Amino acid sequence: MHFNEAVDTAAFARGFSLWRPPALRVPGLLSWQGSMLARFEPDSLPDPGAWYEIRIAPGSVRNLRGNTAIDSGLTRRYRILEEKYLGSIEGSVVPSAGRDSLAGASSVVVTSRELSGARGRETIVNAGRDGKFFIGDLPEGRYVIAGFLDVNGNRAFDPGKPFPVSYAEKFFVYPDTVKIRPGWPVGGVRLGIGN
Repeated sequence: MHFNEAVDTAAFARGFSLWRPPALRVPGLLSWQGSMLARFEPDSLPDPGAWYEIRIAPGSVRNLRGNTAIDSGLTRRYRILEEKYLGSIEGSVVPSAGRDSLAGASSVVVTSRELSGARGRETIVNAGRDGKFFIGDLPEGRYVIAGFLDVNGNRAFDPGKPFPVSYAEKFFVYPDTVKIRPGWPVGGVRLGIGN
């Protein structure tokens, strides 16, 4: 969950819960990256096809000055898609002619971004040392596949700087969109990295 300003993390933690209706609370770990980005990881994998609710108690979302959102209470229901409704993409990142390896990178990061959905879901994975990657659990839709050689290991593309001079990380984009259909894996996606 991302907030547009720093929040009181302790107050939010007291008011946040994940439930499997009607009355089963899902245990897990709520962690923070700073005071604007929260992540909840359940202790066990959710059940495919099951409904879940995120509940945030009124008054638990407040900024560091103690101001609460007017309607800070929230309940959102969602359903975990069953595997038969999901697809996958697998392929490899290959050096272009004149390059003998993917050396010089801490890792090779590959991303898939959904184009057909309103939210533009993005999935980020690391390719293996051999350049092979697998992106699973993708809902039906069209995806753009891209990536970069992550030289500094921060899993974010660095465009370079004029001073002090640092070059942009090498990046690549698959030349076409990839169509994902439920239950059908897409294989053989080859991503070439230029010199």
